Amino acid sequence: MTTWPALLNAALLFLCCSMYFGTGWSMGLFSFPIRPQITVENYYLLFVPEVTAATKFFTWMTSVMLLSAAGMIWTEWGSALVWAPIVVLVAVSISTLLTHHRHPADQQPHVSRHHRPHGT
Repeated sequence: MTTWPALLNAALLFLCCSMYFGTGWSMGLFSFPIRPQITVENYYLLFVPEVTAATKFFTWMTSVMLLSAAGMIWTEWGSALVWAPIVVLVAVSISTLLTHHRHPADQQPHVSRHHRPHGT
């Protein structure tokens, strides 16, 4: 029998996963198709503020997801439902590692976060 705290935790995990996955799809479908029109003059306004805000939000939310998934693994241990939070935990961990690891050859020169193109 599922308790209310376990049910609320599962709902929280579902909400966070929906936002995490949905944001990636929406950026891919609606924001990044304009990539051919992005220039040095307009990249800042088109890209930097929204990515900065998303990074701050998802850094916090990723921690919530990891804790929630761990809690759900504990409450669902021994049932078939335990695989859902295990998949979330592994996927979010891999996603986090991939976004933080860059091959040295792929490193871009550092640009000040306060840099704005001329005229903005």
